[in-house]
Amino acid sequence: MGFPDLEKLPIIKARETEIDSLFVEEIHSSLDFRKWLLKKMGLPNSCKFINAWKSVRGKVRGQGGEWDILIQFNDNDKKIILLIEDKIYSPEQPNQAERYIETAKFLEKEKKCDECITCLLCSKNYFKKDAPMNRYQKKIFYEELLDWFEKQLSEPRRMKFKQMVIKNGISEAKQKWEKETDPNTTKYHKYYRKIAKKMDQNLIIKEKIPTSKTSWIHMRYGLFPPNIKIVHKGHNGFVDLQISEINNSEFFNWWDNKAKEDGISAHTTEKSVSVRIETPEISKESIGNTEDPEQHRDKIVEALEAVVHLKKWYSKWKNETIFTKKEML
Repeated sequence: MGFPDLEKLPIIKARETEIDSLFVEEIHSSLDFRKWLLKKMGLPNSCKFINAWKSVRGKVRGQGGEWDILIQFNDNDKKIILLIEDKIYSPEQPNQAERYIETAKFLEKEKKCDECITCLLCSKNYFKKDAPMNRYQKKIFYEELLDWFEKQLSEPRRMKFKQMVIKNGISEAKQKWEKETDPNTTKYHKYYRKIAKKMDQNLIIKEKIPTSKTSWIHMRYGLFPPNIKIVHKGHNGFVDLQISEINNSEFFNWWDNKAKEDGISAHTTEKSVSVRIETPEISKESIGNTEDPEQHRDKIVEALEAVVHLKKWYSKWKNETIFTKKEML
């Protein structure tokens, strides 16, 4: 690979977490930015800023969740909370907009606030009017955020840096939406969903146009909290039940002493732990080069049987303290 060319290397390769940090820092430090945000949310200028947080995790009605940005304003005695979901290119999770709306209703009903507003923060390339994301009450485009920073004349070097981060976010979103596709991969994914529906109607697989030769299939069940999903990693040769927002050392201690099972293994995978069943490999090349996905049927069925097995494993242990000890928001 070699050492990278620093002249061509972005100072910050923008991900959602970088945009979140930038947004929360500006809210805390800039009165003008707070006024701009209040106007975007349809709130009066007289609202008093109380606090802003990044990556807030908790439970609402027993279901775990994470909110990218949470901001509190007070309008006299009225407590107002903004729940902001940031998206660069990661796909909408099943019912994600609905969960934000349900959280807002919950916070109002439980008197955690007097008004709760949901908002989507994303680029124009990401936003789709006919998708569930249109259900957020408000939206802010990265392009609008960039425009605000470009108009700030004080601290020009700091503002230029923030403009660069947002531009990188816009560029990332555009590149991800312009991924290469091919008809054979699309047919494979469509066929996979068809077989999955016949085997288990409760299994949720989001319909989308896949990137060329993509072998991973993301799926979940309605009984799963937001921090749990199943991924069939075809070319890797296994199916993972991925669990995020969990203490890894506590999980593996619990696994070794209580939950270990023949034919299933546990692993650390990026920001989560995975409970894994090995399955026959389905290579990227065979997906992209095979016109008839029926040739993969036996391997798909075996993988989906592993999915059902992992669902049963989770159902057996879901009430264990390792999964339930988090406090409600």
